[in-house]
Amino acid sequence: MRAKVTYSIPLICLVVNSNLDLWVEEAVDCFETDGSLSGQNISKFNKLLQLIVEEWSIDNDLFRVSDKTISRKAREVLRKARRYKNPVQYFHNSKGDVQKSLHSEPHLKYTIVFPLNIKFTAMGDRPDSFTIQEENLIRIANSTWKTQYWPSIKNKRNIKRVLEKSPNSINSNNFSYWKYQVEAVDQRYAMNRISELVELLCAKINFSLHQGRAPDFHASTGPWPYRWSQLRPPFIYFVFKEGIHLGYYKREKYNSYFYSTDPEPRKTVRVSSNKQERYVFGMEYLPDIPRELDDVDQVLVDGLYLYQSGIAESDQQDAFLNYWRGIENMTLTNEQERMTEIPSRTASLFEPENKEIFKYRLQRVRLIRNNLVHEGRQTKVEDDDLKLLKTVLEALIMLFVEFRQKWDITDFEFVLNTGRNDETKLKEMKNSRHREIYLIQQMLNDK
Repeated sequence: MRAKVTYSIPLICLVVNSNLDLWVEEAVDCFETDGSLSGQNISKFNKLLQLIVEEWSIDNDLFRVSDKTISRKAREVLRKARRYKNPVQYFHNSKGDVQKSLHSEPHLKYTIVFPLNIKFTAMGDRPDSFTIQEENLIRIANSTWKTQYWPSIKNKRNIKRVLEKSPNSINSNNFSYWKYQVEAVDQRYAMNRISELVELLCAKINFSLHQGRAPDFHASTGPWPYRWSQLRPPFIYFVFKEGIHLGYYKREKYNSYFYSTDPEPRKTVRVSSNKQERYVFGMEYLPDIPRELDDVDQVLVDGLYLYQSGIAESDQQDAFLNYWRGIENMTLTNEQERMTEIPSRTASLFEPENKEIFKYRLQRVRLIRNNLVHEGRQTKVEDDDLKLLKTVLEALIMLFVEFRQKWDITDFEFVLNTGRNDETKLKEMKNSRHREIYLIQQMLNDK
């Protein structure tokens, strides 16, 4: 079914990336005279094509297509470009035509069904849906899963093989069942979108349940390692598709599945009565982030993604680095700035009893990070190191939540850079600013 899309095609920019021009030239040269690719040119072309598509910057969400579809379009343009005297110019001129063709592509309705390892023990507190970035994930009753979806899946030979080898039992009581529906040009776009939404949902739930709380680290009782939180994206997704065939409406039917690269079992996270208050408070505290992200919300979303990556990671070193990347991102530290800036920027968020010890602990985790990333040393990450980084990242997330609608990104940069100063220095800065404002007003009066 065609979706109603309101859009405008941007004018082709006359200023182009010189790297893009070079990549286009090299990609065109990969083709044989008959338009085919062979030998080493296939690998070279595919690498160039990935760079070209990224630099082309066609909006996936606007046209509801994946990079795979855009790559197919770009490949055809590059093949045709070899016939022109100026293939680079032809490539740039073709962008508008590609966008028009993407807009004319038929949209199919995809329904993606998946198990999520979370259960709400109190019937009245069980959510019927989650809204994430203005899109809905809808809970499916167990009876609906077993009668409407599972019968069309269970006898598929490839799925039977996958589920037989999986440590997860799809029909156990470990899961609740959910679906997501979207109209898109291709299936890959639908899968990319649901992956992002579920990752963000898990991050919000984990933040709600674990913010400010120390983990119960303990040795695993089985072959699978322990995680701070067991809640993470599904081990499998089932894709159903609707569409138009020969002019007639085609009913929803099973199309394919996607299996997670994380094969470990999903232990159930149960939101019982003692966790319910934390869950409700946290989910109400975290904002409904819109689909179109400004600079501030982009930082917040990236921070939540990395919080999820840290809290659900079983390897302590990987969890450490995920938390650190989240802190690095949310302190707005750019590549030119030294990593020594991060402890001083984050210290201003806390009022510890002993500031010197706290600063020392922050410097210590910075050195651990350097050892892991640059030195390649076998460095042990302690539980307290993870607790500290988790606490710091949570504080940054809360800072962005509290002021996301009041400050712009430069305000956050100012606060994080300036907050390291003591009270005396801040008062001096305040007096200086008052003096500057007074002088500016005098200059305006003289105009």
